[in-house]
Amino acid sequence: MKIRDSRVLDAQKPSRIKIVPGVPNRAEGMDGDLALSDYKGEVKLYVKYKGGWHGISMGKAFDKIKKQIESSGKSKVRRDKIQVATNNIKSDGNFTLDSSGDISLDADGGEIYFKDGGTTFGELSTNGAYSMIKLYEDGGSSSDDYSLIRTGANGATQIRTVDAAGTAGHLTLDPDGDLLITGADVKIDATKNLYLDGGGDTYLYEHGADIVRLTVGGDIIMHITEQGDDGNQVKFHDASAGFTQLEPTYDATTTIVDFRHSNKQNLTFGAGNITNLSMYFPEMSGNFLLVLKQDGTGSRTVTNWRVYESDESGADGVNAAVWAGGSAPTLTTDANHVDILSFYWDADTEIAYGVATLDFQF
Repeated sequence: MKIRDSRVLDAQKPSRIKIVPGVPNRAEGMDGDLALSDYKGEVKLYVKYKGGWHGISMGKAFDKIKKQIESSGKSKVRRDKIQVATNNIKSDGNFTLDSSGDISLDADGGEIYFKDGGTTFGELSTNGAYSMIKLYEDGGSSSDDYSLIRTGANGATQIRTVDAAGTAGHLTLDPDGDLLITGADVKIDATKNLYLDGGGDTYLYEHGADIVRLTVGGDIIMHITEQGDDGNQVKFHDASAGFTQLEPTYDATTTIVDFRHSNKQNLTFGAGNITNLSMYFPEMSGNFLLVLKQDGTGSRTVTNWRVYESDESGADGVNAAVWAGGSAPTLTTDANHVDILSFYWDADTEIAYGVATLDFQF
């Protein structure tokens, strides 16, 4: 019959427990033996291991001792620094970093990840050319759809959204106040629309090279073209262009007709003549029209047709209207009849050329 290895029998023997005064003698016992000692008023439990006795105080909680032993090999405290010599720091509850100074995260690999339940939902990273903050869709449900802020040389910064499957990665700026852009131009790519109604059918865009279109309600209203030596153009599509008609206030001494506010004016005489009809013209050339109506009495007249430039000083060219035929027209004298005075204002020479169309009757 085969005899079993005696070491197996020795392993099955229970460890011996001794009660000893003081520290157990090194020569006593075998590895695995236990000893209890009342030493200096403290009860200690000793275990013999590798030829030596190792003791701990029975008055301390064993779970606390275990934590101290585990942490003693993983962290070093040195003055104002804490160094953790491990690849993982785990907490079964909330984990707070509270520093009276700064907190530095120094990842020599260039990546710092933010995770929830092991799923990455954001990261800080650098590749040497730029630094980047990236946030993944729906808390990390997809790594193909994300937003990022990227900063490169000279502080040049880019904000992007990426929708891998389409073009729904919209970017919304919704401040609880105004959106202010100061000290910078605003640039959009050619042919892209600048919507004025939140993305509907009213927008401004570059239709082609040096061609701008204004679309309102889905209809092209205005077409602006730069053509260099061939002349620039502003074209209205299926639209009329007009002016708000203004009614100057009658004054017997000086009645002011201010064409700077509208090209079309309608004036009715009051209970008397006008000594000075003063016309103010804008700084650009154009055609201007004054409807002049007699009151219920009629036979009202204008003595002087004065002309002023946009700064309200007298016109440098001629400070009175220049009329076709060389003299001011004789106005219709019948009550309630209308005369129309048309002026071409030459802003370069500051001369107002006038033509009268007389006696419109009702």
